[in-house]
Amino acid sequence: MNERIVPIVESRLNKKVNETVHLRGGMNNQLYRLRMEDHQDLLAKIYYQDDRRRLDREYSALDFFHRHSSTKTPVPFFREGDEFAVYSFEESVKRSPEDITKEEVDRMVDFVCYMHGFSPSSIPDKFDNAVMPVFSFEQFLGGAKFRINKFLEYIKQENVHGDIKNFNDSYDIEGLVAYVENKVKQMSGPDYSESLDTEKRRLSSADFGIHNMLFRPEGDICFIDFEYFGWDDPARLISSFYYHDANSRMGQDKRQHFVKGYKTSSSLPPDVLKRIDTAMLLSSAEWIGTMLWGITPEKIKSREFSDPQFNMQQYIERQISKLVGRISDLNENLHLR
Repeated sequence: MNERIVPIVESRLNKKVNETVHLRGGMNNQLYRLRMEDHQDLLAKIYYQDDRRRLDREYSALDFFHRHSSTKTPVPFFREGDEFAVYSFEESVKRSPEDITKEEVDRMVDFVCYMHGFSPSSIPDKFDNAVMPVFSFEQFLGGAKFRINKFLEYIKQENVHGDIKNFNDSYDIEGLVAYVENKVKQMSGPDYSESLDTEKRRLSSADFGIHNMLFRPEGDICFIDFEYFGWDDPARLISSFYYHDANSRMGQDKRQHFVKGYKTSSSLPPDVLKRIDTAMLLSSAEWIGTMLWGITPEKIKSREFSDPQFNMQQYIERQISKLVGRISDLNENLHLR
């Protein structure tokens, strides 16, 4: 742990840190459990530095939720510039995705509905848009293309990892994207390029998966990871949850339960809820793009930062296996529409 951090924590909180424990599991950041002299445990989060303003987005989000009476998110204590922040340490129990119940899925729906209850005009806080937001179907597809192009740029370089090169040679990624684009244009018609009204946009964590949920011993859920937080099309979060890599092992029935539950419980107008159907196809393509981008050196670097024991070969093999299944599912979905 950075030697500067403990003295800063002790000075800001006016109490001694008895012990620091490095926690594995942060995808891009370094996490430490701080055992304080008064037996309170806190979490220090050292943020990976890039152009996404991760700390600022997350700290602002958690401060906002705390001020608006949320008990479903960690409590922010203080931040030190853009380097690190200290939050409440949330005790949790391990849960496998297969064991998630529909009652717990309902709690996930409740939190999203709470978050989507804030419109731009209903709060004084001036939040930025989410990281890589989408406000039209055209922009949504553009985001998927952006991610896929990151992969296609990498694959043209020399010294591409052998397994990645073999995977790319087996699939027509660009052709698949073109097919998705045609389908989305057919489904959305004149709405394809139309931007969602500002007042219909909603706050989003932009990475709403069960890997970013802590299951508290008493049965409640604590929602974490708001590094991409900001305004976005609400349909995107719902469709992305369904296709999220972290949620795949929950089972299709529970992911469908989430989508149906949101449509039933949401206070958003029908024209916004209708966007979810088209967003589902786009999210499938976007997740393929995210996973393709994830096996480029740019993304692997951030994983190496967060995990000293990161095994690149195992990671690449695992991601390629998932991509093969994703592409098969998307092809089937396209032909069913």
